[in-house]
Amino acid sequence: MFFSRKSIVIFLTLAILFSQAPCCILPIQAAVDGVIPTFQVEPPQGGTVEEILESTYPANNQIGVEVKPAIKLTFKYPIEINDKGLITLKTGDEAYILNAGNIHLSEDEKTLIVDIGRIGELPLRRGTHYKAEVGAGTIKLKDYSITNETITINFVTRSEGQSPKVLGYSSYINGSDDIKYISSTRLSPDGYIYIQFDRNIQWEKNTDNQQLLEESKLYRIPKPKETTYDETGVIYDKAFEFEPGITQSDLESEEFWQEIGISDIQIVNNNTIRVKPELPLLHCNQYKLVIKKEFVEDTNGYALQDDVDFYFWTSPSSSRPVLALEGIEGITPIQIEDDPATSGRTIRVIGTNAYGPDKPIVFTIRGEVIPKADEISALERITLIEGYNNSTKVKISKVRFDYYIEGGDKKTKLFIYPETELKPGRYYVLTVLGNVLQNRSLQFLHRIDFKFIVGGNGEQAGIYKIEPDTFGLFDIYQGNVNFTIKGFDFKEDVEYVELKMISGENAGTVQTAVYKKDIEFRSVTDVIVKLQDQEVINTLFEGGAGEYEIKVFEGNGRQAAYNPDVRLKVLSRGKPKVLVTDPAAGDIWFNEKALNPVSIDGITRYFLKITLEDIDGSLSFNSGAGLDLLQTSSLYSEGQNEVSMIDREFLNFIQNLEDLEEKNTYISKYIFVKNTDAKEAYLYIPVKPLRSQTTYTATINANIVYFSGNDETAEANDTISWSFTTNAIPLISNVLTGSVVEDYDEDKPIILKGDFFDLRNVEVYFNNTRARRVRIVTDENGKNMLEVYLPDGRNRLEPGIYTIRVRNDRDHEFEVFGAMSVVKEGQHIPNEEYKVKVEERMGRVESNILRSEDTLVLNRNYTDRRSVEADLDELMGEDVLIRKVRFDGRRNDRIGTFETSSKWANITLYDVGCNNYNSDNKPEIALGRIDPRLAQTLEQKLQRRKIRSEFIQVTGENVRFSRFSVDIPFKGSNGDNLKVLRYDLENREFRDEVFWADSINKTVTINSFYSGIFVVVEE
Repeated sequence: MFFSRKSIVIFLTLAILFSQAPCCILPIQAAVDGVIPTFQVEPPQGGTVEEILESTYPANNQIGVEVKPAIKLTFKYPIEINDKGLITLKTGDEAYILNAGNIHLSEDEKTLIVDIGRIGELPLRRGTHYKAEVGAGTIKLKDYSITNETITINFVTRSEGQSPKVLGYSSYINGSDDIKYISSTRLSPDGYIYIQFDRNIQWEKNTDNQQLLEESKLYRIPKPKETTYDETGVIYDKAFEFEPGITQSDLESEEFWQEIGISDIQIVNNNTIRVKPELPLLHCNQYKLVIKKEFVEDTNGYALQDDVDFYFWTSPSSSRPVLALEGIEGITPIQIEDDPATSGRTIRVIGTNAYGPDKPIVFTIRGEVIPKADEISALERITLIEGYNNSTKVKISKVRFDYYIEGGDKKTKLFIYPETELKPGRYYVLTVLGNVLQNRSLQFLHRIDFKFIVGGNGEQAGIYKIEPDTFGLFDIYQGNVNFTIKGFDFKEDVEYVELKMISGENAGTVQTAVYKKDIEFRSVTDVIVKLQDQEVINTLFEGGAGEYEIKVFEGNGRQAAYNPDVRLKVLSRGKPKVLVTDPAAGDIWFNEKALNPVSIDGITRYFLKITLEDIDGSLSFNSGAGLDLLQTSSLYSEGQNEVSMIDREFLNFIQNLEDLEEKNTYISKYIFVKNTDAKEAYLYIPVKPLRSQTTYTATINANIVYFSGNDETAEANDTISWSFTTNAIPLISNVLTGSVVEDYDEDKPIILKGDFFDLRNVEVYFNNTRARRVRIVTDENGKNMLEVYLPDGRNRLEPGIYTIRVRNDRDHEFEVFGAMSVVKEGQHIPNEEYKVKVEERMGRVESNILRSEDTLVLNRNYTDRRSVEADLDELMGEDVLIRKVRFDGRRNDRIGTFETSSKWANITLYDVGCNNYNSDNKPEIALGRIDPRLAQTLEQKLQRRKIRSEFIQVTGENVRFSRFSVDIPFKGSNGDNLKVLRYDLENREFRDEVFWADSINKTVTINSFYSGIFVVVEE
């Protein structure tokens, strides 16, 4: 038989193939040149490993096997599973429980697969020896009546691997913000949610993308009560409802969650999960994301220990829409008043409906308002009070927010439901504080005070309170007492108001009435009573101190309005009242030689003076002990309490006078002087001559003066104590400008350095010619200097040499002889306002010679760049107080990013340039610390808060920028309970700013669109 070369090759190939088969030759036919030869393949004789098993994974004795392997046994023949229970996996004697559902065959029925650690099941242990065993009879060859003998696979798992841990949640892939907190999130409505882990991760091997999308959950919190569609067919929230007692933790209940879809979920950068919501998120809203722990594992197969389950916030909107109260539904017209005391709006209405559970109070508000972000419990600060007593509160059962579109603008109806129906004729105040409602830009709605009276039914008037309810006898004596009876359902025909003393020395014996001519009906809740009838005044004044019950009688036959808990209180004349002291207390300096000097018997005596109120002329000097009490009073200089400057010699002289009339004359002329016209009395305390530039503390004993008369409750004066400082002799240490030309500029001051200047009274003279104006300023070290403006007009200085005299008052003066010269024209030495401190490629630094202020003037080739960096400390010096940058560029010049650094603050501005090239104002921006005087003023505004940083300004003139960021160091705090405030220079008020605090580096970061002065404070 002849075979072609091609037939021989085919034949040899088949021979080699079948020579490797461990079985007998079965009939196999292959056509060779039309002839089909026959081969015999020997079938398996038994179920030994060698006969039926082709390969395994893991291989026997393999190490480094993953902890969630798919154990595979590949056979030479198709198989079927007889008994899954004969398959075991053990480490030592401890069995790993296999799930029968995870044991299956491949599609070609040749591979037995045992899947370990599927979703929700435990992985194998790390670095551990395992033995997998397929017991005899587990499988059967499909085409033969042959079952397997026992098959054993030994392997060791990897030592590497650990459950991944979440490092952070961010809206940036680099994790530069923290979306868990509203103060630090920058997550935009169309942004991604990034979850970063501490190691590389992978999806669980049996997880598909559709399963991830369906079983990962994203919720919006809270969910709306109702939704509707706008004119374009876009769905939006129609209404939300809350009970005022709701807290932020209550929102963690599923009833407040609304599920929203996830459009994509991926692993990026190997260690980060990126989630994309199906629809845009809302600004300034809370969300919750849950990803099952079984879905995520490290690259060695270790799954998360816990679900990814966290709450996060979207960023506030950068827009600044109008947000304001427009009115109250059902009340027109309406007058909304600005209230300076609360910085809010007040509405007053008489005759409203009886609001209740079925008749809510409905405010209409321009703009979309929501409860304060991150503090849903702020709704508790919506209060409804009956009358004038804050303890009589009406519970609010529900607050509802209804949103609607009007004229293209989103607006809000705020429904407030009282739990019970309000009472007719009663006065109520509904208050929504200014930190309760805000929009999605974090702008707060101003405070609302709705003060209203429910329409009356005429059944019975009542009294809540009287206001004010306490007066002194002197107030009544002067006839200037009015008080308002605040109650409900009063009528215009009030006949009289009865006052009856029920406590006090004369209780039960004093009674009077105020009639119509002295009664003013203001409203059904307010009646004004005027105590100006002389008979009423005399009755009350003679009755003395005590309490009076009040009754209101009307002419309609109704029962008198009366409240036993409401009383008018009349106080005794009490302790003598100090009106003023001379010298006055405080930081004002006084000339010690002008302290009420009097020449007495040829000796000049000096006196402290206390002015006391003496309305009825009854204030008297304690003739028995007054002089002794004055002698034991004290006047000590600061730092010692041994040598008193009280003039005891003069007091002893008066005390030792034997003639009582002469003694009283000295007292009434020099010690206690009455002024009946002014209704005052003056107590003079003789003192020895005092030293200049010294602080003294005066302590005048009690019981020196008292009110005389029949009032048993009258009292003498309390101890009177105050401190004052005597004037100083000024000192001049340096004259910075010693010469000027005769044609000097009177608007340019000369500078005198020194100390001890009287801030209120300092004057400067050139010989005997007074300077036109003097200002006290501070240098860069905080030391005082004088800016002295030279005389002008007919007092203009002629050429010559002048002695400079600096004078605090006539007794405190300092002279610098020949310190100033005026020279003829031609001898002028330029006196510039600034000097050039530094010349750099970037520009020059101009340093003001009068104050601590430097200006970086950028060169023009730096005013139109993508980015510019400037180290202001290096250019100007760390201690320079005021730092400015001037942008003298060409039209349309712009700096994309202008980044400045300093120990005081790092400030970065974006899209910087000149605002108006036609303006006369130089385009300058101030960055960093502020003038100490302004800082002192702002500190006074923040007196109840602890200041934890420098005041840092970002203010400009004729400069535009799109936004900026500021990093401010803070001190004296661990970073908790901090706030960042921005002082608005136009509105002159502080506003809260959103910020992010870095407690490790002790800094806060603010991103803002609005210029101002920023400061870190602690509540």
